[in-house]
Amino acid sequence: MTKARIKEIPEKQLETIGKISKLVKQLREEKKLSIERFCYQYRIPRITYGNLESGRFGFQITTLLTILSAHELTLGQFVKKLEEE
Repeated sequence: MTKARIKEIPEKQLETIGKISKLVKQLREEKKLSIERFCYQYRIPRITYGNLESGRFGFQITTLLTILSAHELTLGQFVKKLEEE
């Protein structure tokens, strides 16, 4: 049995993931919370959050929505902030 090959991620998608990661980190830092504290307070698995913030892996939309809820942002507001970056 051969291992499934991971498709290469297009450059544009990598750029978008990078912007999302940067903004998620910025929002957390504005709250002056460590990753550990933020994750504990909002019940997000630390590894999942750390991966999202570092841009190492894809993420589920439900994880992003939970993070946005913690920052009292809608998805639309978040996208607007992304576009401003």
